[in-house]
Amino acid sequence: MRIQANETELSEDLLTEFASDNDSRDIAEKILAALSAEDRELLEMQFYKDMSLKDISNKRNVSYASLQRHNYRLLKKIKKISEKNKIF
Repeated sequence: MRIQANETELSEDLLTEFASDNDSRDIAEKILAALSAEDRELLEMQFYKDMSLKDISNKRNVSYASLQRHNYRLLKKIKKISEKNKIF
């Protein structure tokens, strides 16, 4: 099964990685659907593929410092989405 969000498919495996029960899965689905494809890819590389930020920066051909900033902003964005939707 694949889930359509923001005109980009989210892999079933990524959702499973973020959520093990149905309630958590719904929450993860809402958060991931609100993110850009680039942000979802970063999360997938970090948490599903277990890649370090250093490895991701090398693969994406961007500086480590730039990726750290992007990752920090992404985590803040997830927190904001969560608070807005009263998820946590």
